[in-house]
This record gives sequence, C-alpha cells and structure tokens, in this order.
Amino acid sequence: MGSLGVPNLPERQRAIIQAQSPPGKLVLTSDRLVPKPASDEILVRVYAVAANPSDWKMSTQFPCPGAGCGMDFSGVVVATGPGLDPELGIGVGDAVAGAVHGANPIDPQAGSFAEYTCAFADLTWKVPRSLSLTDAAAIGGCCVATVGLALFAEDALGLKFELNQSFENSKPPFVLIYGGSTASGTMAIQLAKLLHYVLDTIVDPKSIVVADKAMGRSGGRYAGLEALPEDVLGGTGSTRKTIKWTYVMGTSMIGREEGLTGPYYSKPRPEKRAFGKWWFRTVVQELMDKGLLKPHPVKLMDGGLEAVPGGVKLLQEKAVSGGKLVYTVQ
Repeated sequence: MGSLGVPNLPERQRAIIQAQSPPGKLVLTSDRLVPKPASDEILVRVYAVAANPSDWKMSTQFPCPGAGCGMDFSGVVVATGPGLDPELGIGVGDAVAGAVHGANPIDPQAGSFAEYTCAFADLTWKVPRSLSLTDAAAIGGCCVATVGLALFAEDALGLKFELNQSFENSKPPFVLIYGGSTASGTMAIQLAKLLHYVLDTIVDPKSIVVADKAMGRSGGRYAGLEALPEDVLGGTGSTRKTIKWTYVMGTSMIGREEGLTGPYYSKPRPEKRAFGKWWFRTVVQELMDKGLLKPHPVKLMDGGLEAVPGGVKLLQEKAVSGGKLVYTVQ
C-alpha cells in the first residue's frame, strides 16, 4: 500500500464511545477531540477497523462511560510524537496497521473506532503494497499480539520462534490449537506449524478438559486467552501439577498498568513492551513483508463507522462465525 496524502487535521472527529447508560452500550459521537500523539506514538487517520469479541467483553465487563472503543485498525500516519525513535522506520504518510487498547479506564481517549487514533509506533507494522488496508485491518494487532504472547512469551508457552527451523535430529514440537476457526486460531495456526504445547483459543470448562486430556500424563503448558474460570481452579476441572496454567492478554504488550479489575489487573510490565517491540517491528514486519501472514476471511460490512456497534452486537450474540467484520471509516 503506497503513501497517501496528509490531510489538514480537524480539532474534532466522529468516534464510537461507551454510553453513559446502559453500561456497555456503544454509541456514535461527532464531538470527540482528535488526540495528539505522545512522544512514542503516531497519529493515524483511520481507514478501516475490525471488530473483535474483546470489544463487547471489555465494555460490558469493565464499563467506562465516555471511553473510546475498538482495537484493530489500519490507516495512514498523519503526525508523529516529538522525539519518536527514527530507527522504528515509521513516519508521516506511511500506511500502518495494529491495535490500541480501547475501553481503557486508564486511557479513556484510546480507541480505534474513530476517524483518528493514536497508536504506539513500536507496536504497529507497515502495510506492504501487496496488501489492502481492509485486509490489513483484519490482521490488525489484537490477535497478532495475543497469539504472539501466548506462543512465544517466556511466562506463557515460551516457544522458540525461528523461521524455517529444522527438527532433523529431534522430534518436532506439537501444539494443539483449540478453536482454530476463530481469528485468533487462524493466526495461531499460521504461526505455530511446528510447536509443542497447548494453545486454547476458546476458554470454557469444556475446552479446558479437552486441552487437559490432550497433554496426557506427562502434562505440559496451557495458555488460554482469558482468565481460567474459578470453578475450574476450584477443582471441577483439572489443576494437575504437571500442567502449567496461564492466560494472556494482548493489551499487556503495552507494558503499562492494566487498570481492570480482578485477575485482569496488572502492574506495569516493561518486559512485555520490550517483547512487543521485538514482536511487531522485527517478527511481524518480516512476516508481512514476505506475505506469510494472511487475514481471517474478511467480511466487509456496509454502513461505515456508525454501523460498528451493530457488528460488535453480532459478535456478542455469537452470530458471526468464520469471518472478521471489517468496516471502512474514511
């Protein structure tokens, strides 16, 4: 995707935010301030966004009236923060994609469901000319970050990432991806051809039991994409000592305090940000440049930005399967 023209920046924009009531409802506003990028951020004129289950889960489980919503996006950089590291290789006019932490009580201005959004430059990737911006939004950064952490972070499955690695003198690793028809599953399947542990992309008691049995007596590692249900930890499911249980949140890659409640709260974790910078600017960028990552099947939706809440509602009602809902904003 080539560089596009830089528009004159308005003071206000259209955006999807959480309503004052009822909790979790998403509404369109036409009076949202256009944010200014911090030193490590870029300001992106959003071209397309993709809806994720996290968009309704965050707004309903952790309501924050007035907060911006949305995570995955693609668009064009129109401004950079002061002192942005030039070694990142991202500047004004570049087509980029990634994700932001929408529905964030600590940063309520964040959210991709808008005409403009600020994103961390080191957690984005440049869109190659061979990829459309709608497909780029479908890949985005939400699943990319989550699956990257689940598979390769040391405190999750801790697998080695090496393109074209050889197992000529040893048995190839094995990984079970439970929920391969989801967007996260599609991403995990592409990234984990020869791995050893168990990745679960649908967290419920049934899937946990399946993963438990798949590991056999010798056990292994389990990485889910949500916190384990208390009834499982309490003994109705497996808590074998031979299995290391953990869950990951893609937003932890930001490395800052996670201002959510319960098991989802997290103190600042700079090591996650360091992992994220390596993951996005080195690994993901290389994979995208080589055309090795493909999006979940794209369902390009009509209606633009104002139709996004309806798409999020469809995800909440489990009315979407085998596709990624993408909306053009500009």
